[in-house]
Amino acid sequence: MKCIIVFIALILVPISGYAQTNYEKAKYFVADHDYLNAYPYVLPAVKDSPKNIEVLLLAGDIYLEMEKPDSAVIFYSRAEEIDDKPIVIRKLGTGLASAGKYNEAIKILKKAIKKDEKDAYNLLALADVYLKADSLKQAEMTIISAKDINKKIPDGFVALGDLYFAQRIYELARMNYEEALKLDENLTSARIKLATAYYKLANAEPDQDLSNELFGRSLKEWNTVTKADPKNATAFFEQGKIFFLADKYGEAAKSFYQYTLLRPEGWKGLWYLAQSSFKIGQYDSAVKQLELVRMKIDTLKDQATLMIAQSQFNLKEYKDCAYNYSVSKKAAGINPNLKFEPADLERWGYAAILSGDTTTAIKNFTQLINEDNTRCNLMFRFGYLLKERKQYKESIAMFRKLISADCPDSSSIINSIKARLLIGMSYYSDDKPDSAIIVLREFLALDPTNLYGRIMLANSFAAIKNTDSSKNTLLEALEIGKQNPNTSKRDLENVLSELCRIYIEAKEYNNLLKYSKMWTEVNPESVYAYLYTAVAYQGNTDKDNACKNYREVLKRDKDNKTAKQNLKALGC
Repeated sequence: MKCIIVFIALILVPISGYAQTNYEKAKYFVADHDYLNAYPYVLPAVKDSPKNIEVLLLAGDIYLEMEKPDSAVIFYSRAEEIDDKPIVIRKLGTGLASAGKYNEAIKILKKAIKKDEKDAYNLLALADVYLKADSLKQAEMTIISAKDINKKIPDGFVALGDLYFAQRIYELARMNYEEALKLDENLTSARIKLATAYYKLANAEPDQDLSNELFGRSLKEWNTVTKADPKNATAFFEQGKIFFLADKYGEAAKSFYQYTLLRPEGWKGLWYLAQSSFKIGQYDSAVKQLELVRMKIDTLKDQATLMIAQSQFNLKEYKDCAYNYSVSKKAAGINPNLKFEPADLERWGYAAILSGDTTTAIKNFTQLINEDNTRCNLMFRFGYLLKERKQYKESIAMFRKLISADCPDSSSIINSIKARLLIGMSYYSDDKPDSAIIVLREFLALDPTNLYGRIMLANSFAAIKNTDSSKNTLLEALEIGKQNPNTSKRDLENVLSELCRIYIEAKEYNNLLKYSKMWTEVNPESVYAYLYTAVAYQGNTDKDNACKNYREVLKRDKDNKTAKQNLKALGC
């Protein structure tokens, strides 16, 4: 018994201590369709066995799956130099076609056919290149020749399906993909193409119920593929494209995200993911993905930069947004395919304002309005910006442009009325009260219940020393406000505040008392209402009520200096 145990132990030692070669590790992961984990072992495996055909072909297969066709061609070419048997030549032709080198691929595949005219797979590989090169007639003739050799291989039906798909005869494409799957239900490439054919049929079907059924079949096939082969990057990419084209951006983002996990350097998939993230409002993710896209795909650099700017606007990252818009605007002058829309110019203007660059904002808004005089809401906001910058002349000109513009929507009509108020305020701030009075009267004729407009009109009368008109305007405003149930407490307080200011300056203490007490009824918590009341009583030599109201002030503002000083002066 002891001898048997020792013998078993001796057998087990070399097995447990066995170390896999780089080739075996790569092959192990490829068997599980895990090309991402196989990839790191490719170059070490080739270095270990630089003239081994199997190693070179495996390396080419892995690089092709990792979307590096140029590198795949290098390994296939090395293998072909060592042994130009048809399978090697066929792989080289496939690699060349994937790299877009169709003429070279055709030439090399014809060499494979010459070596073995009875191998249908050589002809089908050539037909696939013709399809990719859009030589449909030659592809059809080659597929017929392949099927004449072997009518039963599933790849022949897949090739016919591809031909009909390229011709947009999607029903015949579907039928051939289904025939291929009857012969081999594990043919993943055929199932991917079948799912896509169902989508195309659904998209072209006018009957909505039938269209929904076909789309459901497409999704069912995709689910079959991704469950059976969860590491199939092509499946997730193609599924993502279907969702993307169907405007189902949430589902597209999920598919492309899975694709990027399997192909971290699949930049085209990342571009789709970035667009999908943008479409569903995931701007943080979109910016990160777009940053990678513009670094890795030079042809998409300009478009990615513009989308980054758009995303940053939505993220309220205004400084970075303004910078990227400035870069995009320059690129649009060179790149005719980059569409820098008026909406982008407007967003750039707002981003510039909010990041402190009003010069750029004014330049952008001026250009937009000069090019399109119906941008009424922009005119209003731009006029307001100019007013805030104390560019009163320019502000007034912009508001007048708005008033004369053809603004059909209701919000623009409201803004057109408000523009008269803002013109009046601009004249008042620019020390032109006479002009302010004229336009404020125009405004109040259109909006007679607006108390702020009446306050501004009263202030303009006061500025030209017309105290009676100022006072009467405020009294009218007060009556209008009291009669209007929609008047806000704040508006009434503003009117009462202005009246109290006039009466305290005129030392009309009875009127001051009347309106300050009215103010305390409107807002019992107002410090200034009680302060004016206290002053009115003090002016009428009513010490007790003056003291009482000064104390009311201190209840609401314990540090009020005026109340403290007057209480002390009165000896309360």
